[in-house]
Amino acid sequence: MHVSITIMYWLFYLSIFGVLLANAVNPRFFWKKFESWKATSEPSKTYFVTRRITSTIGLIIITLIMVGPTIMYLLDK
Repeated sequence: MHVSITIMYWLFYLSIFGVLLANAVNPRFFWKKFESWKATSEPSKTYFVTRRITSTIGLIIITLIMVGPTIMYLLDK
């Protein structure tokens, strides 16, 4: 595989990782920036806990996708 394609994959995965990490750390910020205009009041704590949990699950999945092929390559050697 070409190095440029590998770099593109890593940039793509790292951008998703960054968004998920920021959402897991501060879901209220993302709600204010992207969804507050639709609401008449701020959502409950449960909403933000749910967003934090789903972002953490997404972080785990994207980490496995990013590192999985590298681990498989190293195990094949």
